Amino acid sequence: GTTKAIELSKDIKVTLDLNGHTISADTSTYRNLRNDPKDYGSIIYATSGDITIKDGVGGGKIWDTSAAEYSKHNDGVIRVEKGTHLTIEKAIIEVKEGITTYDDGTRVTFKDGEIKVEYGFGIGTNGSSITEPGSGIYVEGGTITVASADSAAIYHPSSGTLNISGGTLSAADGIQV
Repeated sequence: GTTKAIELSKDIKVTLDLNGHTISADTSTYRNLRNDPKDYGSIIYATSGDITIKDGVGGGKIWDTSAAEYSKHNDGVIRVEKGTHLTIEKAIIEVKEGITTYDDGTRVTFKDGEIKVEYGFGIGTNGSSITEPGSGIYVEGGTITVASADSAAIYHPSSGTLNISGGTLSAADGIQV
């Protein structure tokens, strides 16, 4: 079964300009289809390359239409790993769970826009063996809002970099490290 709507597994540079349009998917249809923990339920899943998401005209968004409640099978609706670099220049991301980053060399930079999360974290990572300089989460602007009473705008129990130089975080727990 398909486990994500958009997959990038080539080491290339890609810019996704929403240009006022919406990318939507019901991520519950991707989750755990084969009882396999690798069925992540992501709309965008990247294992290499540089990805920039922007919205040149405004109003564009990435939207998880799932009505399913949060479960152990939820994962980041945008998942980047294995050295991928993701930059959100300006976009609205309206999801159950936000952006997940794993592995050495992987980097998420949030410059502007909104991440609106219902149950999980806004941007999260995990990993104690992050050694490559620059790996981690960088928040330069925008707004991250998490509705759940028991989650964080940023989840970062990691040895990678966490750099917040701007933006607004709104959640029961702003940052968990």
